[in-house]
Amino acid sequence: MDAGTKHADHYPSAGANFLFSMLFLTLVAGSWGALEAFGRLPQSLDDLAPWEMAILALAVFRFTRVITKEEVGEWIRALFPPEKGGALGRTAASLVRCPWCFGVWVAWLFTTAYLLIPYVAVFPLLVIAVAGAAVAVHTAVGALRAMIPPSQVQEERGSVPNACR
Repeated sequence: MDAGTKHADHYPSAGANFLFSMLFLTLVAGSWGALEAFGRLPQSLDDLAPWEMAILALAVFRFTRVITKEEVGEWIRALFPPEKGGALGRTAASLVRCPWCFGVWVAWLFTTAYLLIPYVAVFPLLVIAVAGAAVAVHTAVGALRAMIPPSQVQEERGSVPNACR
């Protein structure tokens, strides 16, 4: 098998990936232009407070996780079955299942929305960010509990049902 065939087999949607990449770059350029036109484009990261960056990061984390991994987001992933739709469909299916890939798109969307229309975006972003922080705390507590020997762990009364753990 030559290198070209191996590459084509490993990346069956290379053309579609390129098209999605160009779409993303076009959207970024368009939002950059809109932010510039409305005087909302930050000139440096110093223009954003650390709490704004934290809210955006937590909101991107949580929303991305819900769509790409959690049961509640399964209906969105089901709209893009990996076995249908040709190269573009497979690329879209891959996108909504990959937190690293989808997270970049969500980061663009949330950041653009926050910078362009903060009075509309701030409340939903805050709600999603608080949920993201809660998941992070829950995960940290779970990791700490996992380090305690089972003989020393007491089961909590009224603990969370098994389906939610």
